[in-house]
Amino acid sequence: MKTRVKKLIVLAVVSCVLIMVSAYTGIYTQNVYAGDKQLNQFIILSKYYNVMDIGDEFQLAGITSSGKKPTFSSNKSNIASVNKYGLVKAKKSGKATITVKSGKAVAYCLITVNRTEIKLSNTSINMEKGSIKKLTATTSSGNKPKFSSSKSSVAKVDSSGNIQAVNSGVAIISVKVDGEVEKCTVNVKKPVITLESYKLTMKVGESKNLYAKVSNGYRPKYSSSNSKVITVTKSGQVAAIKKGKATITVSEGGTKVKCQISVEDMS
Repeated sequence: MKTRVKKLIVLAVVSCVLIMVSAYTGIYTQNVYAGDKQLNQFIILSKYYNVMDIGDEFQLAGITSSGKKPTFSSNKSNIASVNKYGLVKAKKSGKATITVKSGKAVAYCLITVNRTEIKLSNTSINMEKGSIKKLTATTSSGNKPKFSSSKSSVAKVDSSGNIQAVNSGVAIISVKVDGEVEKCTVNVKKPVITLESYKLTMKVGESKNLYAKVSNGYRPKYSSSNSKVITVTKSGQVAAIKKGKATITVSEGGTKVKCQISVEDMS
């Protein structure tokens, strides 16, 4: 008799709690708990729906009419896992249902894990060889992204997003986190080379410096089309050897410019 009275008291208290939950949340009590046909077993959860970001955790609590600890399980633990104490952890974007059981009573908590958003400071960058620029990535989950380059021979990137232009061309910087990816196109421009002279006339035995200005600041390479007529050093000093014509090519970073030289005999 005493046991029956205790059960009735428990049922009355829980019923009051359920009415309060319904009033404040708008959820009907039949959706709040499940029980057997005699309605003598039920569970009240601290939450029935939760939105999370990847990496988030929250404690799901379950109060049972029996006073026993409930069991927790997830139908998609790769999206949201739960341990035996009800600690839920978001792992990847999607939806999962946490099932809480005690005897014949069952209650559910629906979990939605948001996709991680990546915001880049730039989606395209123009650079010149040797220059360094910072690509900043902000993620909604707060997790650190990984940076990679499609062509490290053109542009390489470190773990902090610092991009260094290596040579002219196009490279794609990929920023990945939590299964999501965003991309930034890096265009390493060819340098502009300006010569002091594009056409020269020299005498046999004469020497001159062929000055070249390169926009990226790198030293260019010099070559002669006919070293029997004209020779040229690494620093651009041209020497006339014998009568004839030759072309000096000045190159750097994919850009080439030429200087035509005619050599005449000493008068």
